[in-house]
Amino acid sequence: MLVDNKFIYLSLPRCASTSFLITCLRNDISFEHFDKFYANYMGSTINLNLDNENLADQLLHGHEKITDLKSKFGNSYPVVGIRRNRHERFLSLWKHLVDLTANLPHLYHPDVSKILSELDSNDILFYKSEDLVKENKVDVITELIKRSGLSNYIGSNNYEHFRTIGFITINPLSFYHNNDPNIVWFDYNNLTEFELWVSGIIDKPFKLEKSNSSKVFHTKLEICPNFTDKYDKIYNYFDLPKVQKSLI
Repeated sequence: MLVDNKFIYLSLPRCASTSFLITCLRNDISFEHFDKFYANYMGSTINLNLDNENLADQLLHGHEKITDLKSKFGNSYPVVGIRRNRHERFLSLWKHLVDLTANLPHLYHPDVSKILSELDSNDILFYKSEDLVKENKVDVITELIKRSGLSNYIGSNNYEHFRTIGFITINPLSFYHNNDPNIVWFDYNNLTEFELWVSGIIDKPFKLEKSNSSKVFHTKLEICPNFTDKYDKIYNYFDLPKVQKSLI
């Protein structure tokens, strides 16, 4: 999103994007998404009297691609993003999926979250790199529903929602940043540098609000050699792009 008409912030899943949005809202820092749907949604639902955890549950914010953002706002703005350890980010995404399905009782049976929480690396990372092209991702989500025994709980009333959050979970991060070499990256484990950078460019103090980072959701999925091996076989193709041309 375009922030304070001074820089483009890449809102990347599980990379402090909710905290960043809440900070902008609480400090009256202007921002604009590529898709006006998000602005219209938040304009009618925001209640800043809520604490951060409850406010986060009310927010709907987009994870938009750099190509879309540049097509709307141009190429003259600096683009910044927050980079997180890729294995930790995927685990956080999976826990977020478990949490979402548990906290939307109007959409999901309680067993959905329970079933998801009991899946391990072998159950989840069954797909291949080539399955993550746009036209095949639907098949990955459909197969996940079938393999996990969720077929009795994911139907016409909630399939679109589950597919959307499923896409966010399995999307390679390069889907959003397109391996653009001009992005200014900041480390998730050293957000002070990011805060100082934003403060300097908007010319006022900027301190990230904390949002639901203290929550711990139980899942059988964990970072272990089996998980990292399976993850790397799928995502190295996207996460570690070839940057040098072949001599052939």
